[in-house]
Amino acid sequence: MKITGKKPLIFLLTAAVAMFSAGVFFTEPLKADPDYGSYAYEYLRELTDNYPYRVNNKDILPNQDAKLAAGEWINSIMTSFGYTPRIITNDWNPSREFGNYVRSYCYRKPGNSNKRIVIGAHYDSVMTKGTEDNGTGVSVVMELARRLKDVPTRYSLEFCFWDGEETLGFGGSFNYVRQCLVDNDVRDIVLYINLDCVGSGDRLLVCGGQYKDNLLVQSWGYNMTRALLDELGIDYMTLPKEGTALRPPESLSGSDQHFFATQDVPYVYFLCTAIYDENGQIFYPAAPSKFHTADPRVTAGEGYIRGQIIHTPFDDLDVLEELFPGRIRQHFNDVERIVVELINRITDSSPSEYADPEPIYLDPSVPVPSSTEAPTVTEAPSTVPPTEEPTEETTSKPTEEPTEETETEPSDDPSEEESGSGTESADETGTEPSETPEKTADEGSEPAPSDPIDTDETA
Repeated sequence: MKITGKKPLIFLLTAAVAMFSAGVFFTEPLKADPDYGSYAYEYLRELTDNYPYRVNNKDILPNQDAKLAAGEWINSIMTSFGYTPRIITNDWNPSREFGNYVRSYCYRKPGNSNKRIVIGAHYDSVMTKGTEDNGTGVSVVMELARRLKDVPTRYSLEFCFWDGEETLGFGGSFNYVRQCLVDNDVRDIVLYINLDCVGSGDRLLVCGGQYKDNLLVQSWGYNMTRALLDELGIDYMTLPKEGTALRPPESLSGSDQHFFATQDVPYVYFLCTAIYDENGQIFYPAAPSKFHTADPRVTAGEGYIRGQIIHTPFDDLDVLEELFPGRIRQHFNDVERIVVELINRITDSSPSEYADPEPIYLDPSVPVPSSTEAPTVTEAPSTVPPTEEPTEETTSKPTEEPTEETETEPSDDPSEEESGSGTESADETGTEPSETPEKTADEGSEPAPSDPIDTDETA
């Protein structure tokens, strides 16, 4: 039958909408783009040079001001893309220390559905330049927001920059999750993608999972991410099944995915690290996320483990570029490609398509491996000396030589599990909030998250 008049156009538009909804426009693998990461590197340079020492510490007010200025800089860049900010603070509990100084910035891009994918990175730091931890994650999220601003997407996207990760126990992302409970839209989050330290470590590490009643029940996001990494030919590694205090595949805590996990939100966590030494052995089971490179030049001295970049003077863009020229740009390119591909490919059927063959029920009563003492530093001083020596006056987190801990059983409370999962002692300079957020009538049946936790294992 011949179709005449305006009907062909109507037919094509109808077909296009149907194809869009079905995901036909999102089935081709993303081609490697050498330009991915270029904007992020520019943002990283500006953040490192102009806003170092982004610390939440009431005793170091100039650096508190630097952190606030960094947040305002991020907001100025994001609004220049056309985004409208949503600033989340501690104003729901003014008595909490730091109050409105804890400011997280979130920006939403509408998609074909009100359901959303949240991509987040913390922008606060300790008393370092904060290049790797976590200028790298912040910069990649900024470039993703720039590139995807006007790109049609199946789900809405929300780009978030968390405050309070380092010294306030993931305080910024805690405030966000709490607000989601108040707004009764936590179930609209399809996936949370966390980027923390994604630049200078030896290899890309991917973790992920989904919890229900504090049990790891599914890891479809993790499974899908691995499948797409394989398809794109991106080098990566996963947590070993034995021998570390972070139980694979999820890495429940250690960064801002923690409070999303406590509310059963699926998440994927990207970081660049090493885990294995030059002989292929697990280097530091107590805190594998702190062993970033097997390069013997990275030795910050007493109080640090060999290969540790974050929370040391090595966390400086100039130092890292001299040690590993081009590595940060390559990791940026890889991370952006996989995140964009996840955004392109995830559909409502993905949780079933990438489900584990059998449900995972990780019993929290099963003891996790006890932490072990870090190997003794015996290497010669680095050939690229740090720009400053860590001292009590210049670090916001007192460092102690890791010691062997006794094996403990994790608590049923995920916020307590962090301290029982082989992580290091609580930060003495941070705030240990004692209040539990009050539940409001608007929150429905969703439980409020536990208070922010405060550990030295945060990246």
